[in-house]
Amino acid sequence: MKGGLVTTVDAAVLDYDDKPIPNLSAASNSAAHIMGIGYAGGGATIGPNIVYGFIAGQNAAGRDR
Repeated sequence: MKGGLVTTVDAAVLDYDDKPIPNLSAASNSAAHIMGIGYAGGGATIGPNIVYGFIAGQNAAGRDR
């Protein structure tokens, strides 16, 4: 896996024990990418970044999806 913060499907950042850190979300290039060690090519990260950015924003606003 490439570097970056490891997250849940809800964009919550996990600690070293794989437990969510309260009130901390990550998306885009600050999070470990869902494609793992590979890179599909230019533009391939736009979709996941938009989706996880939206989810992280909803979490920050205290809203459910």
